[in-house]
Amino acid sequence: MRWVDIAMQATNIALQTVIIALQAVDIVMRAVDIARPRMDIAMRAVDIAMQRVVIALQVNDIENPADDMALQKSSMS
Repeated sequence: MRWVDIAMQATNIALQTVIIALQAVDIVMRAVDIARPRMDIAMRAVDIAMQRVVIALQVNDIENPADDMALQKSSMS
């Protein structure tokens, strides 16, 4: 009987460990669900910032074409 009790206790502990692991997975999944909209907003902000950099570079090219010519000459030599 003693071995049966030990085996049942071990099974009970194993099942409790599985339950705790599943609860941890549930918590992580909830955290991901909470973080996802914020991540989408952050990615959109990065996209907008990159578009502004591209526009700024294009404006700089229009305003300072001599810089581009000097750069081309220096790269040719």
